[in-house]
Amino acid sequence: MRTDSDGLDLKAREWRRLGARKVPVGLEASTAGNAVARQLRDGGWEIWMAHPRALRAITASETKTDRNEARTLAHLVRLDYFPRAYLPSEEIERLRDVVRMREEQVDKFRRTTNQLRGLLVGHHLNREATKYDDLSGAQALRWLKSVEFTEPIGAAADGASARGGGAL
Repeated sequence: MRTDSDGLDLKAREWRRLGARKVPVGLEASTAGNAVARQLRDGGWEIWMAHPRALRAITASETKTDRNEARTLAHLVRLDYFPRAYLPSEEIERLRDVVRMREEQVDKFRRTTNQLRGLLVGHHLNREATKYDDLSGAQALRWLKSVEFTEPIGAAADGASARGGGAL
């Protein structure tokens, strides 16, 4: 079935026409599966998300096609042998997104700070930089603005690597 918004709405209308409102919908866990689950859950459907490892153990022998997998998932739901995975609520998903974004920003900040420290080492300014506990603090930023590098950044890095230095 189509897993875009229109395709899901069309399938939900077809299921309603068939009277399948009370039947749980079994999905494979995936990025697309999460989006499908969210839309169908918002439409009032009961969603069961398959636990990938447990599902693989159950369906290991069958040829992998979308049709075979859909049939297998339907049988597992019908038999109540469906290996369920945790499907977080929208609130939990939003919180996870915020945590993920914050983690990415912290990682970018760390990489930038490390690059700055490498640049300072490459220009023999690391001793002066140790005066500042935090290179992103106000005093350190004022100092960094006043620093005049004696040679272009690329030349400093090239020269350091030619001398066997470790500048970035």
